[in-house]
This record gives sequence, structure tokens and C-alpha cells, in this order.
Amino acid sequence: MKRKVLILFTIIIVLLCLFAFCSCSKEISQNNYYEIEARLDSENGKVYCNMQFNYLNNTDMPQSLLKFHLYPNAFREDAKFPAADISEFLNTDKGIIFGGIDIKEVSNDDTPLSFLTDGLDNDILTVAINEIYPNESTSIDIVFELTLPAIRHRFGMAEYSINLGNWYPVLCAYDENGWDISPYLAYGDPFCGESADYRVFIDCPKEYVIAGSGEVRYITNEAGNHAEYYLENIRDFSLAFSKHYKKIVDNGKYNVSYYYYNDSDPKLSLSTAVKALDTFEIFGKYRYPSFTVAQTGFSQGGMEYGGMVTVTDTLCSEDLQYVIVHETAHQWWYNMVGNNQITEAFLDEGLTEFSTAYFFEVNNEYGNSMENITYNAKLNLDAYRKLAEKYYNECSFDFRRPLNEYKNSFDYSFSCYTNAMLMFTEIYNTIGKDNFINALKNYYDNNLFKRATVYELACSFEKYINLNEYVKKYCDIENNTQNNV
Repeated sequence: MKRKVLILFTIIIVLLCLFAFCSCSKEISQNNYYEIEARLDSENGKVYCNMQFNYLNNTDMPQSLLKFHLYPNAFREDAKFPAADISEFLNTDKGIIFGGIDIKEVSNDDTPLSFLTDGLDNDILTVAINEIYPNESTSIDIVFELTLPAIRHRFGMAEYSINLGNWYPVLCAYDENGWDISPYLAYGDPFCGESADYRVFIDCPKEYVIAGSGEVRYITNEAGNHAEYYLENIRDFSLAFSKHYKKIVDNGKYNVSYYYYNDSDPKLSLSTAVKALDTFEIFGKYRYPSFTVAQTGFSQGGMEYGGMVTVTDTLCSEDLQYVIVHETAHQWWYNMVGNNQITEAFLDEGLTEFSTAYFFEVNNEYGNSMENITYNAKLNLDAYRKLAEKYYNECSFDFRRPLNEYKNSFDYSFSCYTNAMLMFTEIYNTIGKDNFINALKNYYDNNLFKRATVYELACSFEKYINLNEYVKKYCDIENNTQNNV
């Protein structure tokens, strides 16, 4: 009897230990997972890559095809939807250098899979897989080669840096209409991404310093530089390289790194990034262990990525601080709370511009304020309106339009950035700081790591105002001028 009791007691202890272990162990990720090994050949303008992609079917339909965006193909010479005008490419000693992505092999456990590149502009990779049902998973291996264009852009070789933004096959978003295979567009951010987990291994010549998203393990040896990155729940993964990078770090709450080569006051820039993270946590917690700001050769002010932002190397100090704040705010509105940047670009850009104005309102040591930013925005909006009416005989600041309906980059930015920001600042002044912040906290909490729409934003504000009425007011073509200026 004692032996039976002892055996029963032992079984209970083992079960309790197993339960405790399972309770304390890390929850299995419900994200898709990218594991990429890449080698930069800077001399020949190539990047050689192997990617293992683990796909979890989070849809409500069986899937037998997977579709991936091939964004680098927007930099081809014959692209139907080019990322930039040919005049934006750098004139090198080899002339104009275009770029692209070449898919070499696709397989599953060493078994070749059928694939093709299609889409509207040879910009979609379609892979045939064994049918998998909702909540089932599979993995595929993709071998691909990148050709780097000579251009100051998200993806390419600039004068002092190499940018790898939107550089690998990215799974298309899936909704009630199926896979979203929208092409690249030359202005705006033509992306609609899902949160995923990443592990990236990158090798490059030893004269280059690597900046990337996420926590890094860095090794330098005679063969070159090797970096390993890992980050969970981000929209995309970015890298930047430069022979000229200097690096400073703030190892405080956020472990912020700043890579630069043309900054007269790098400590100020690093401090601005740290303050921005601290300020924007009023909307919700920054969910990553690190944050990277990298100066690069870029044709615009900056660009947001998961856990990392880039800022152009041509900005004066005042403009640089503004761009750092703006791009950092995108960690909340784009990365942690996502949206379709093609159909509802104002959701991230308008909220990000408002958040930037809010930063300068509460950090007055920069000598700026929400009132000053709003005043200048109205002046600029009115100036553009007069030019647009003169040259186009019309002017709309309707930020509900998809990217392909804007006439040019100015039309897009004045609508989705400026006009949307003015709407949010009016709402802020109408319902008060506490109510506005509480609404955005609710928006953040309910949509963390998801893709939100204007409907979710309206639901977060419905306790305080009818957001749809404000959207209609600020997008009304006939009354646009009197509403905003």
C-alpha cells in the first residue's frame, strides 16, 4: 500500500512539474517566420540570399498557392510600375545601373516546388504548395539573388551607403478578396504588410558597418563582418551598410543605436530618438528591446521599418530632428498598429504627423510647438492649393483616395500628411488632450500587431466624437479651403 501511495505521489509531482514547465515556457508564435541568410557582394552590386519561410495559414480558407511581393523588380529598366523616374538613378562610371530580384529555386524539404513570377509587373512570386488548411503550417525555401540599383532609394546603392529596404520576397496580405498583389507605386508607401518574426544572418566585406532591425550579435574577422538579427512582431526587416558609419548607443530603457556619417551633433540626434520613444509610449508600450536609427543616402526625408528607421544624409540639424521624430512615431502607426498604406495612407501618415506635432508640443526645448507646426501646415496647404488650381484647374485634399489616384507626390503628401494632420489636431483641440490620448490608447490596444482600418479608428474615438464627420469635412472638395486654411 505504501509503495502504491509512493508511486501515485511521484506521478503527481512529475505532472505538476510538467505543468509548471509548460506554463512558464514561451508561447508558440502565431506569426509567419522569415529566416534569411544573405551575403553582400558590394564590388559587383549583388546580394546572394537563402530564405526559409514558415507559413501559418491564418486565413479561413485552405491554401494551395502562396504569393509574395518582389519589390526589387520595381527597379528594373523595363518596369511598368517603376519605383522612380530614370532621372533619379545615379550616373555612375558604368552608366545607369538598374536592379531587381532573380528567384533561383523554391523547394520544400529539398523537394522542388513549382513557381512563377507574374503579377502586373513581374513583381509577384507564386508558389504551388500542398494544400494546407486553416491553422496548419508549412515551410518553403527560396534561393534568390539581388541586383542593386545605383539610386538614392529604399533599395539601392547611394554615394555613401547601401540600402536594403523591401528587399526579400514578402508574403502578400490576405483578406476577403484574396491575396493583395498591388504593384509598387513611385510615391507614397505602396505596402500592406503583416507582422512576422525574423531571424537574419548577413555577411559583408569587413570595410562595411551593418545597421539593422532588432537585437544583433556582431562578429568581425578576416573574412568580413557577420551580423545576426532577431526580432518578433515587425512589419518588415531592413538593413543598411556604409564604410563611413560611426555609431553611438544609448543603453537605457530602449537600447537605441544611431549610425551616422554626416551629422554635426550626433548626440542630439540620438537623444531625440530616445525622447521620441519615451514620449510616444503615452499611446502604448514600445514592444521591442532595441531601436535603430541609420543615416543613409535617400531621396526623401526618411523611411520607417520594423524596429529601425532611416534618415537621409542631406538634412540640416533642425530638419533632421523633425524627421527622426516623425519616423520614430511610425513604430506606433505603421509597425505596431498596421494599416493598408495603399488604400488608407492617412491612417499612419496623418497620425504620425500629429504625433510629431505632439512631441514638439510637450518637448518645448526644441523651440517648436503644435501651434507653430499647424500654422505652417495651413500656409503650405494654401500655397499648394493655389498652384494646383492654376495648373490642374482643381484641387482635392481628399485623403481617402488610394495611392494610384493622386496626381503626384505633392498631392499625396499634402493630403495624407498635412490635411490629415490638421484634422487630428482639430479633434485634439476639440475633445482635449486626455480624451484624445485615451482614444489612441484604445486604438493601439485593440489593434496591436494587426492591420487596422478607419473603422477601427472611428470606434476608438466614438466615445468622444464622430470621426466620420471630421473625415468628411476635411475631404470635402468644395469646402476644403475654408475648413483647413
